[in-house]
Amino acid sequence: MLLTRRPYTFRVLFIAVTGMVLSFRLIHNADHTFIFDKEINTLLLAAAAIITILTAVNDIEKFLQQRQWQQLLPTVTAILFTGLTSATLALLQLRDSSPTLLFAGTDGQENSGASLELREDGTYKLSSYALGTDHYRGRYTLQDSLILLDKDNIGAITESHILVIRKEFRQDAVLYQLDSGGCMLEEAVSFVIRLDRRFP
Repeated sequence: MLLTRRPYTFRVLFIAVTGMVLSFRLIHNADHTFIFDKEINTLLLAAAAIITILTAVNDIEKFLQQRQWQQLLPTVTAILFTGLTSATLALLQLRDSSPTLLFAGTDGQENSGASLELREDGTYKLSSYALGTDHYRGRYTLQDSLILLDKDNIGAITESHILVIRKEFRQDAVLYQLDSGGCMLEEAVSFVIRLDRRFP
């Protein structure tokens, strides 16, 4: 009955549910993407912007005719979700704003592998990529050539939270994983250092 007497109520509910689904998808997939996810998210955001504009034009026309502020509720709801989603995505992007201190990657194939990025603010980003990309974030401690991550067994990439930088028998320095006794884990993933800004 409420939806029949107040048709804008259905539109508000539809926009709210659609906005929540879109926001959840964008935020949930911020660190876990699959092939074409970026293109799909761009299309979804473009569609949301178009719907918001069309909704605003329609609501303003009805408001000018009927002079009922309730007619603007769908527009307000659409703008609210668009603004909140955009602000949240902007905040998520700030996580990668700190300059890179050290970057290392595996010697995998061109389109698959893993990488570890240490930042100046004491955070790291461990990434695994193939058809999609998974990012795992946390904090680290750097003690000379020893790197201590805040957790073990990250995304089936690391087996230990202890890594050491060594340069033996090869030109590039390598990050090796160590067990609690300081012994190298031979079967664990190692990372070749591509960028090292630890020393000025």
